[in-house]
Amino acid sequence: SLASTINATTNDQTTAYIIRTANITDYHNLVDVYLNAVFHPLILEEENIFLQQGIRWEVTDAGVSPNGVVYNELRQNSLETGTSMLREVVRALNASLFEDGTPIYSSGGETDALLSLTYADVMETYAACYRPDNALVFLSGRQDVEHTFSLLDAYLKTMPAGSGKITPTYSLREEARSTALPIAHAGALVDVGIAFSGIPVTEPRSAYARDAMLLLAIDHLRTQYSDVY
Repeated sequence: SLASTINATTNDQTTAYIIRTANITDYHNLVDVYLNAVFHPLILEEENIFLQQGIRWEVTDAGVSPNGVVYNELRQNSLETGTSMLREVVRALNASLFEDGTPIYSSGGETDALLSLTYADVMETYAACYRPDNALVFLSGRQDVEHTFSLLDAYLKTMPAGSGKITPTYSLREEARSTALPIAHAGALVDVGIAFSGIPVTEPRSAYARDAMLLLAIDHLRTQYSDVY
């Protein structure tokens, strides 16, 4: 492929499948490949794909241990101090703002939770969420839109109609609604930026909090503007 971007990303409430290419033939081919992967994945028929890509239990001379592509990726991330710290800060912030719902959970998954994941769990989630009536398709750039629509229609018209779009529900804690956060301290305004800006921070806990917020902002920018950061 000549694509400049072929990826899938997971955030709090959605999973996005992204392609970007300047070659129109390549674009049409990738649209077909992605639609097939999303709406007719082989994992629906082959449990071994889950065992290879997700998690499986292997018996070795040392005993029984978990293995799998996703499991090993999550385990590796959990060993990285910066990533672990950022995850804990995000979880604490979301837990303080939201009472329930998707924001309080890790969109990338947790290693310990994956240990109990089953093939049936994956099938149940796929059936509930991977439906045309629960999807949004975004098209951008110069193209033959009618041809692109025909590619989409070839897949979507064969899919069973669902009961309606799934809307993740969550609610702000009462404290988060009523608390006003100050933007000034000691008479000096605090400027907002991706730098060590604003009022000098000398107290250790405040310094750690500032650094954590900086990491959060940078992580958000990298997610939203991957071509720049």
